[in-house]
Amino acid sequence: MLGLEAFVIVATYTSVILAVPTRTDGNLQNLGICPAGDWYWRRLNVCLPLVAFEENMYPVVNPPEPFECPKGWYWYQYPRGFRHCNPANINVLYNECPDGYSWKEELIACIRMPQSLDLFPLRDGVRGN
Repeated sequence: MLGLEAFVIVATYTSVILAVPTRTDGNLQNLGICPAGDWYWRRLNVCLPLVAFEENMYPVVNPPEPFECPKGWYWYQYPRGFRHCNPANINVLYNECPDGYSWKEELIACIRMPQSLDLFPLRDGVRGN
């Protein structure tokens, strides 16, 4: 009887050790595998929906001032309030910011660069030239 109990304990322990975790969205994402229609963005370790992007055809982008997104990127706000630009697909990852804007990695967005006129104080209520 003691031998049978030992066998059951060892068999149970072995099956627990050898159990393979099920594939869920969370652990698939960590492997860089995304569901059909999505692509993996390593920068944030997330799966994003594939968005078609063609030259001169922009996804809807309405970032608040002073932000802007590179061509082929779109503005996204997470439910917890974190906001940034998302690439529409892997082909637009290296698109540059629009003229007058500079990429800020920590913000994951383009931000307007100050113009030379903005660096000098007003003279008599009028911007200096």
